[in-house]
Amino acid sequence: MLKKIVKVRTFFIFVLIAGIIGLGMAGTSWKLGLAETIPTVPIVISVTPASFCVGSGDVNVTITGSNFINYDGTYYTSISWLGPGDTTPSTIEAEYISLDGKTLRFWVEAFRLTEAGNVLVVVVNHPELETPFELATFNMKINHCIYLPLIMK
Repeated sequence: MLKKIVKVRTFFIFVLIAGIIGLGMAGTSWKLGLAETIPTVPIVISVTPASFCVGSGDVNVTITGSNFINYDGTYYTSISWLGPGDTTPSTIEAEYISLDGKTLRFWVEAFRLTEAGNVLVVVVNHPELETPFELATFNMKINHCIYLPLIMK
């Protein structure tokens, strides 16, 4: 009889602890600031231009999608750029984010376009967090472009 009581008590304690942990995981948020109240993962639908030419000048890139954050004039969405030859990603601040969060524009400076290859671009919401968790990634290319001269008669 005593063995059965101990088993029931152990089972009850196990269920109680599992319930507390489950409720804690469902209701707890480790996010900070705006991310705690409005969690948003950026969604990238299209990128214009889709690629770059080696040696071109500064290029303005437009990303169309959703959940880009522009909060009270301070940009909370930033871009991480890892180009060919880069050993660590660099941060590019957004030039413009629409109020509805569907358009984001940023400049790629000419010094980033000196080598052909693949570029990893990461759109990061809430970059102020130690380990940002709301991000979208996509690839772009830097190509060797051939410009044909325009011949007029």
